[in-house]
Amino acid sequence: YLGSWHIRQCCCEYSGKQSWQPTNFDGRTPRGIAKMRALLLAAGFGRRLRPLTNTRPKCLIPVDGKPLLEHWLEALHTAGFDDIMINTHYLSEQVYDFVQNSSFTDICTILHEPQLRGTAGTLMANIDIFRGDDLFMAHADNYITATIPGFLAAFDRRQDSAIMSM
Repeated sequence: YLGSWHIRQCCCEYSGKQSWQPTNFDGRTPRGIAKMRALLLAAGFGRRLRPLTNTRPKCLIPVDGKPLLEHWLEALHTAGFDDIMINTHYLSEQVYDFVQNSSFTDICTILHEPQLRGTAGTLMANIDIFRGDDLFMAHADNYITATIPGFLAAFDRRQDSAIMSM
């Protein structure tokens, strides 16, 4: 969770096998600034989970009957997040299709990375998007048992010198 980053919306939608173009899932122009945003990192190859990830991205591996990404989207939505960005790279079409066919389409934005950047690289490449508002950033291929409100409450109790929690 990163505090005090102002976020400008950047929307990308998969529009065919070869290209990505700016838009929202429903074709509207980008949404306005939300009170709290999340960035779910879902771009990696998932090499340590092969052969499970040979044909699907790690964030779509089922845990307890549903994809990891769905666990995150439900938890964030329940916690009040209404602007969730998901970065993609490996098997990105599957992530796009999953989000587009989910009940979270209207609160999600896909940020596709044609070249994998890594965690810090994704943040820095999109710094203008994330500047000013609060940002919750998590790896969508990890399963957590903590609650999002509990994590945010712990962050709010941090020392003033701590600007982020991991």
